Amino acid sequence: MNERMAARKKITNDSYFERVESLLAEGKVVKIPVKGTSMLPSLKEGDHVLLNTTDMREMKWGTIVLALYRGGYILHRLVGRKGDILELAGDNNWVQIERVERDAVIGMVTEAYRGTELLRIYSTGSMQRAWLRYKFKPLLRVWGGLINKLNLKR
Repeated sequence: MNERMAARKKITNDSYFERVESLLAEGKVVKIPVKGTSMLPSLKEGDHVLLNTTDMREMKWGTIVLALYRGGYILHRLVGRKGDILELAGDNNWVQIERVERDAVIGMVTEAYRGTELLRIYSTGSMQRAWLRYKFKPLLRVWGGLINKLNLKR
C-alpha cells in the first residue's frame, strides 16, 4: 500500500463527526464535504461547507446547520422553531421536516464552496429562493407528480 492510500484510511461516520464536534468545541472552524442531494440546488455533492459553533441568537430562518437526527447526521436548513425544538428541512426534500432538539445541532454553516468558488448561500436572492421552495413544496410536489405522469405516457 502506498503512502497516499495509507493516509486516506476509511473511518466511520460516527468517528468522523465526533472529531468534527471536538474541533468545533475547541472553537475551530471545520470544513466538511457535502454528501447527498437533499440540499439541491443550494448545495450539491462535492461542495464544501465551513462549520462554526452555533449561537441561538445567530440562527434565524434559513440558516443551514449540521445536526444529529435519528442516529445520523443531516445538513439542512432551519425552517421553524418551537421553543427548544428546531424544524429542519432540505431544500430538495419536498415532504419531510426533521424536528430536533437544540442540543442536537452540532454547528452552523458560515460559508460554502463549489471548488474554489464561494457560494452565496445567505445572499438575499438565495434566501428568497430557499423560502419560496420551502413555502411552495406542496405545489411543487403536485407539479412534479404531474410532470412524471406526463413523461410516463410518452
